[in-house]
Amino acid sequence: MRLPHPHTGTRQVCRCWRQLDLDELKHDIQQSVLITDPPADVDEYFICYNDVLRSLLDKHVYLLNRSLCAVTRSHRGLTANAVRRSEQPDDLR
Repeated sequence: MRLPHPHTGTRQVCRCWRQLDLDELKHDIQQSVLITDPPADVDEYFICYNDVLRSLLDKHVYLLNRSLCAVTRSHRGLTANAVRRSEQPDDLR
């Protein structure tokens, strides 16, 4: 019988910024509704701004989902001094 393993990992979502082509992004922003036909109302403009930039970022810089696994230990492990002592010959200890 297998017992469920406790969840020790977390999910991290980030963007791969290295792939961003600024010239393409600038071009798409200039062609967007934000520039060509901006809303007159400030609240609508803010919503449009958010929607356009989010969609362009999704288009140009994809999201990465990473699993981060946290290792839990019940002890602290060996200290540097303990490792050094274990590497010394027996007559020097």
